[in-house]
Amino acid sequence: MAKSKASLVVKTSRASQKRYIARSLADQANKAFKRSARSSLLAVSNVVFAAVLYSEEMQSLKSGLLKAELGLTDGIANSAPNAIASIVADQVELIPKRVSVAGNSLRGGMELNIMPTTAYSQILGIPQGSYTYYSVRYKKAVTINWLEWLLAKGDSILVADFDFVSSSKGRSGMGTMQKDAGSWNVPSNYSGTYTDNFITRALESKGVQSEITNIIKNNVIRYWGI
Repeated sequence: MAKSKASLVVKTSRASQKRYIARSLADQANKAFKRSARSSLLAVSNVVFAAVLYSEEMQSLKSGLLKAELGLTDGIANSAPNAIASIVADQVELIPKRVSVAGNSLRGGMELNIMPTTAYSQILGIPQGSYTYYSVRYKKAVTINWLEWLLAKGDSILVADFDFVSSSKGRSGMGTMQKDAGSWNVPSNYSGTYTDNFITRALESKGVQSEITNIIKNNVIRYWGI
């Protein structure tokens, strides 16, 4: 009995092979980015919290020049930095953007949002962000919006005809404002505006950005192929 052999050869073009590989990579990337976003969120939020809390400005607020010149009590100086850092950390969003094949390349990735401009109203709204005291000189209650001064007023003159003089007196126990001593603004090495302040400077630090990048990258590698 005669036997015959048959074979089937499937030929594909190089272009179709590339498309298949690209689609496979896109599918894998989408899975990895989705899982990485979930697992990275807490770690990134912790980095953001620490970056703000331990910034030079917040440390000065607790026990240094800013505490003195802004006239902060121990209660405000100790609690405000944590409240501010917590709000900023709560704003962190990691959003996977669907990866798709576009011609000969892949498009998509991960979007990181940290500090939307709308968050400033929350920060300025913390109870510690201002204080009111009775002025013997002016015989009325005076409110000091110190956090707004620090975040947004830059180097503008905020108190005319008065300047800070160091002593063991005042609400901070570190000095008082003296009349005819000049004029006062937030110390320029700490001052800020809505686009350049202690929060934005902390988050734009190369060390902080590198730490966040490594967290996300390591989690993408971890979930790649699962």
